[in-house]
This record gives sequence, C-alpha cells and structure tokens, in this order.
Amino acid sequence: MNKKPISPIGHEPTQKKSWGKKLLIIFLIFLLLIGGLYAYVTLVFLPKNLKNIIVSKAEEFLHRKVTIGSIDAKIIQGITIKDLTILEPDSNPAQFIHIHEVNCQILLAPIFKSNLVIIPSIKIVQPEIHVTRTTENTFNFSDLLSPASPSSSVASAPVASSPAYKFAIHQLLIENGKIHFIDQSKPAIFSETLDQINLNASLSLSQKLQFDLNSTLLSSNSPLQLKGAYELTSKKAQLDGSIQNIDLALYAAQFLDAKINVLRKGTLREAAFKINYAENNIEASGKIDLAQADIRLSKTQHFSGDVNLSRFSGTYKNGDIEGTVDLNAEVEALEFAPLHLAQTNFSVQLSSFSFSKDTLKTAGNITADHVHLKVDPSIEYKGILK
Repeated sequence: MNKKPISPIGHEPTQKKSWGKKLLIIFLIFLLLIGGLYAYVTLVFLPKNLKNIIVSKAEEFLHRKVTIGSIDAKIIQGITIKDLTILEPDSNPAQFIHIHEVNCQILLAPIFKSNLVIIPSIKIVQPEIHVTRTTENTFNFSDLLSPASPSSSVASAPVASSPAYKFAIHQLLIENGKIHFIDQSKPAIFSETLDQINLNASLSLSQKLQFDLNSTLLSSNSPLQLKGAYELTSKKAQLDGSIQNIDLALYAAQFLDAKINVLRKGTLREAAFKINYAENNIEASGKIDLAQADIRLSKTQHFSGDVNLSRFSGTYKNGDIEGTVDLNAEVEALEFAPLHLAQTNFSVQLSSFSFSKDTLKTAGNITADHVHLKVDPSIEYKGILK
C-alpha cells in the first residue's frame, strides 16, 4: 500500500507567512506608485499644463494678453493662482486687471456624471481693476461686452462638440480689492478709487443669494456698506445700505446731464436705507442728511441750506404710494414763488401721505419762522407759518 508523504511539521504556517510578505510588498509598491503618480501630477503635470491651458483659453476668450505668475494645483486642496494679470486691449501694455492670488476649491466627482463642476468657494485676494471712460465715451472693457465676430464662430468642417460643463459656485470671497476709475470724456478729467473692497457672497441650497460688501471711497475716505439677499425661486429681494461724507454735487456734475442736474453744491453727511421687494411691491425706509445744499430748479426757484430727512418710510403697490416723513431744514434761502424763506428753521412732519390716481393727500404739521409770502404787490404776509 502506497502511503502519502507526511509534510514536515511547521511547513504550512511558513508558506502562509511568505505569501503575507509578498502581499505586503505588492501593497507597498502600489502605494509608492500611487504616491509617485500623485506627486508627478500635482508638482509637475498640473502646474505646467494647467497654466498653459488657462492662459491659452483666457486669451482666446478675452482677446487680450494674459499672464500668470505661478499655479499650485492639488487634487484635494484645489488650485492656487498667483499674480494673474490681464492687459488692456490692442497690445496696450497697461494693466486692466491684476489679482495677487486666487484660491479655488473644486469637486471633481460630479464632472464624470452630469458635466457639473461644483466650486465650494473662490477666494480672490487683492484684485485691482482699472476702469477708464475714454474721450469717445466708451469704456476700456467695451470690447468684452460686444458679441463675437461671425467669422470666429464659423467652422470649416463639422467638429464633434465636447460636452458642455456647467459651473456652480457656492461662495465668493474678495479681500482688499481696488477699483480705479478715470473719466476722460469731459474737459475736466475725473478720477476716483473704490478702496478696501471686501465681499462675501454665497448661494445656499435653498437658492438664496446673500452678499455683504464693505468698501471706501478713497478721495473722501467715505465708508460704503451694502448687504442684501435675493431668493431665486420667489424673486424676493432685500437691500440694506449706508454711506457717509460724499461730495454729492461732484458726482452729480460728473454723471448727470447738465440739463437735469439741479444740485449745484451739497455734501451728503450720511444716508442709510432699507429696501424690500416682493411681487412688484416695494417697501423703503431710511434717512438722509444733506449739508450746505444749493438746489436750483430755475432762475426763480432755488433752495440753499441744510436738510435732515431724519425718517422716511413708504410703500409702492400697484402704482400707489403711501408713507410717512420727518424733515427738518435750516434754510438760508428758499425762493419758490409766491413763497420766500430766509434764515429760518423749516420743519415737516407728515404722519401720513399718499399719492394715488394723480391725487396727493397728507396729514401732519408744517412749521417755519420768518416766512415771506407775496401773492401780488397788494397781498403780502410776513411772519410765522404753522
């Protein structure tokens, strides 16, 4: 009878150990390959090729020279672009936009399913934009708003179109931005800088857009604040804002036609407002403090002095307006024939007013000192109005 050979004691455990070592070595080699591939993609392939791709596509789209200092691209952390510069058109070497740094996080997984690129956040650090209105009354970005020429959209042969990608940005952050504005369209060149721009804008899953903007007008060191929200589904909107220390007459002369500009002088010491919009209805409230105003409607109708609209609130609904007003004015001169006021305090407190179907209704108090009312040479009143 043939007997099967008996394995030596301890041979099977030794064989298992050798297989375990082989699997461990294979696993370590696999990790090294993955690590090396990741290092090559993030340190060599992505920075070199991505920079060329972004610059090429940006120049093709903008028709302007675009430069990038460096790109740090990591699959998990996202993309960091430093020293992004867009020049003026027509080979002009001047800068149109310069951004110190852009940080962008991207979720890649959805790309392969629905061609949707989800960007959780974009952070733009120290952007600087130069806006110019030329002597021809055009802007240095007008070429970006014009449609592409027909020749650029005609293909010589049918080309298989690549799938179109959609981008969803959930948060936009801007830190310490600047916008320089120069107006060369009028004989007196006007310039202003919107400085220290900080913006936090976000879009929630409920389709609600919210933003918070803070900035400063550099020439007068005037703080500007805007905060608002907009619901994409219900079309409801809310906007809160405030601004201080603005030479209102300077901006009125620059941006309003001389035929409709009635403000010759005036400083906006403070203005604050709150506006709500829903279903074509508007609610507004706020206050305005205007100093050293000179308002001229015509040669015989003008006002000079300080105006403090300490409170106003109103609603607009179906063409009808109603609200309340508290106004105080230190009048230097008021000519509105047949009414003449000089060196007086003028106060208006309307507990209610309404304007509907060409009819104005008011309720409240109006007081003034040193009133001069002259209807004609034979009818004249001087005194107090209450």
